[in-house]
Amino acid sequence: MAADWELLSGLIDTCLELPAAARDAHVRTVTADQPQLRARALAILARLDDTDDFMATGGTATGFSVDDDVAPGARIGAWEVVDVIGRGGMGRVYGVVRVDGGFAQAGALKLLGDTSAADRRRFDAERQILADIDHPGVARVFDGGLTADGDVWMVMERINGVPIDQHCAAGALALRDRIGLVQQVGAAVAAAHARLILHRDLKPSNILVDNAGHVRVIDFGIAKRLDSGEATRQMLPVSAAYAAPELLTGAPTGPAADVYGLAATLYELATGVPPVDLKGLPVALAIGRVLDTPPAPLRADMNPMLRAAPATLVADLDAILLKALRKDADARYPTMEALLGDLARAMAGRPVAARDGERGYRARRFIRRNRWPLLGSGFVAASLIIGASVALWQARVATAARDAAVAEVNRTEAVRNTLLLMLGEASDAAGPDGSRKDVLTRAATRLTREFRRDPAQYGPIMQALGELYFHSNDYDGAVALLKPVADLPLVTSAGSRPNARLPSADIVAEAKIDLAQVLIRTGDAAAARPLFAAAQAYWRTDPERFRTDLIESRTTEAQLVRDLDKDPDRAAALLRVGLAERLAVSGPADRDVGIFENNLGVTLQGNGDLAGARAAFVQARATWGLIGAEETPDALNTLNNLAAIETLQGHPERAEPLFREAVALRRSLFGPSAALAALLNNHAKVLLLQGRADAALPLAREAAAMAERLAGAGSMAHVASLAGVSEAQVLTGDTAAGLASARAALAAATRTAGDASPHATIARIALARAEAAAGDLAGARARLITAEAGVTAMGPAAARLGKAIAEIRTRYRL
Repeated sequence: MAADWELLSGLIDTCLELPAAARDAHVRTVTADQPQLRARALAILARLDDTDDFMATGGTATGFSVDDDVAPGARIGAWEVVDVIGRGGMGRVYGVVRVDGGFAQAGALKLLGDTSAADRRRFDAERQILADIDHPGVARVFDGGLTADGDVWMVMERINGVPIDQHCAAGALALRDRIGLVQQVGAAVAAAHARLILHRDLKPSNILVDNAGHVRVIDFGIAKRLDSGEATRQMLPVSAAYAAPELLTGAPTGPAADVYGLAATLYELATGVPPVDLKGLPVALAIGRVLDTPPAPLRADMNPMLRAAPATLVADLDAILLKALRKDADARYPTMEALLGDLARAMAGRPVAARDGERGYRARRFIRRNRWPLLGSGFVAASLIIGASVALWQARVATAARDAAVAEVNRTEAVRNTLLLMLGEASDAAGPDGSRKDVLTRAATRLTREFRRDPAQYGPIMQALGELYFHSNDYDGAVALLKPVADLPLVTSAGSRPNARLPSADIVAEAKIDLAQVLIRTGDAAAARPLFAAAQAYWRTDPERFRTDLIESRTTEAQLVRDLDKDPDRAAALLRVGLAERLAVSGPADRDVGIFENNLGVTLQGNGDLAGARAAFVQARATWGLIGAEETPDALNTLNNLAAIETLQGHPERAEPLFREAVALRRSLFGPSAALAALLNNHAKVLLLQGRADAALPLAREAAAMAERLAGAGSMAHVASLAGVSEAQVLTGDTAAGLASARAALAAATRTAGDASPHATIARIALARAEAAAGDLAGARARLITAEAGVTAMGPAAARLGKAIAEIRTRYRL
């Protein structure tokens, strides 16, 4: 490759000394037996002929001498020149102050000198573009006009800061901090993109960091409006080391060009050099090098700053940069938001899109972030199934959690391989999907035996399978698997050495927080608190490394504060703090932000703040849209919660399309399940509230059949769905069928859960409705008295059941 470059460099140098008309012939003669060399040389010469401007190979191109400077004290418009800030390919920049007697103001005046008409057009465009962008990360425009000599000038905000690379070097910033600054830049450029404006010259010298650590993007000198129709074949005066290939060839440009420029900047911040080394190359060969040479991978062993960063973060960043710096614009991230989303996921330790398809990659990520949103989604929606009960809430939560856990298992490679092997063997023996509980039981039995022999190897697998049991609503099984790992001591002293015979302290901490979640779910929050405290104490020994764990622990802490301290307001405050911390780490385009927003909505709903809960769910839904996660379990949970809130606030007409969308999404994600049955019944219930019994009946029937098959006859989902069928039948005039469905529901509930269970209470309410509709008012009245006792025993969570009883009494004058 070096020899090729030497041949090409010498050939181009020779051609540049020849008349333009003779260059092609010379190339063809010299390269008669080297077609590839000939093609590359002719391409470079053609690009040179296309433009009067050319690009710099390093920093900022210079086009003005010191003699061109305006002397301090000179007036330009209402501004007095103080000093020279810099000179560049698009003009000179001066420090100025306003002197027109209005108010004190400092600025940076950019003056276009004696340049081409194209430069003047670009300068005029920059003035208008900057005036149109209103974002704290972009320098503002104050003024502009023409000098007496006809030179164009513009005054923008003066940033008291230094280029981003100098700022990072001076502060010896860690990799996370450098990525954080680049995320600020990306947000500012994304705001410009939202206004259909590209920057097209992102590089370290065009990104300043002020004294407060905030970035400001400057120099939109070659920016372009996406809707301008501007021809793009002309070469642009960009810095080749950071320029996307399409900017160098004159090909059409879009947001991917700025994605490349930002990634090139981040690459230099991470490595100290641009992604393509142009040092010592003749300018004429810069294009060819950029077009043909991929960036070198990040090497932590060669870079102390990278060596100090978590290895997983470096590996993820390497993949992100490789994708963002691809030569083909269509192969990069299509938008700035997509790049920012992957950076946020890398910062949070979540799987990044750039590594999708990499063998075993997603299996090395953790699933524990799914706990709270899955818990919360069931809590709100469960109240809708004929005024659901606590038991139904738990059933729906667990089923949703099971579905999401099975769909999104992200563990270490060893965990993944071992679990798949065991579960696969057990599945072959157990048969259909309905035997998943048997599959888990077989695996757990084997694991428990192996753990006693080799805790170090099987501890992580026990902890992972314990989470699966947790999400499958088998709390006894989860405790059996998690407790042996969680009972191990956590070594928190800095000088202690790990015991090679035991699982790592990280795994033990994970098991403790998992077991705490199980205990909270089963009503033993008091036993959960010391486990939570131990895990959090361990993470606090290295708050930078465990920053994400500490932030996420706010959710468990909020549950403990709510359940043990009976302080729902403080629980909500903890979630708000966690949300703010998450935003500070990742920015708004991050999955964990949506999780916190969803959790906050669940807590506010539990506090009775339905308006606040609705606002939180609306924001969470917006977050899923921002990161392109509208069709994920997280988005499904938020959608379900929002629909529930709309119903609880008396807006079934707004809830119905949300439930319809949630049903379609859950069906596409997971297929038939008990959770889908519950959601179908929710949809049917809202249709009934709208007086649309004919539309509700087929949904309720499908829900009942699905719940009986997948959750079992007499399960809460089955009984509640049968009650929905009965109500729809009564409202459509088929009272006999309504009586039969309600009696079937009560029989199944009594047989499975007992005569005093919440299941039976729900069935009695349905039967009372059907009896009243059939004219048996005495029987309905007696049935409601028994049901009211059951509702009282269930407590505040059964408030909707109480309302259902009141509605029946009013309708039938009972």
